[in-house]
Amino acid sequence: MKKNYSMRIASMLLVLVLLTTCVISGTFAKYVTSDDVADEARVARWGVTVVCDDADLFETEYDATVKSSDTMKVVAPGTTDTFATFAVDGTPEVKVKVSYEATVTLSGWAITGDDFYCPLYVTVNSTELYGEDYESAALFKKAIEDVIKAYSKEYGPLTNLTDKADDDLKLSWSWLYEAKAGDTKQTDAKDTLLGDTSSTIKFDVTCTVTQV
Repeated sequence: MKKNYSMRIASMLLVLVLLTTCVISGTFAKYVTSDDVADEARVARWGVTVVCDDADLFETEYDATVKSSDTMKVVAPGTTDTFATFAVDGTPEVKVKVSYEATVTLSGWAITGDDFYCPLYVTVNSTELYGEDYESAALFKKAIEDVIKAYSKEYGPLTNLTDKADDDLKLSWSWLYEAKAGDTKQTDAKDTLLGDTSSTIKFDVTCTVTQV
């Protein structure tokens, strides 16, 4: 009788162990789906340089025919010069815009009272501006500044800017020794009167490369 009792207890313990095992199995066995992602980046390269090796738009001497008596640069009938183009170099990894901005200062340029007289031609790339086409120094100044400001270029990533030298701003000026055919605005008499003034012209030009 005692043996049967012991067998029943053993059987019950075995059932309990099996049930416990099932419970544990149900707790730790489940569907699992997972994914992982990893990435790394560096800062995109810029590496752009802007250099103007020669900023001389005016000279103290022109072909030994015009020579300043001091260190001040001069302009006169029969003179001309070109502003050195900006050298923009680099191969940036971003899209960029090359733009220009100028401040033009015209002082004097009046031969009688407020009579504005400026026989200079200013050429910005292919656009030519003639001072005598404007009624005042302020209007001539604004016209030059607006043309320079409007000139800009955009380039996509990895563009070698050194190869785009033909796109650089080109600025030049000239004072003709003799007026163009049909031009009655420039005369020897007015040029002579202007030579007795203290008129000056100044250009400040900035080249900026910006990510766009």
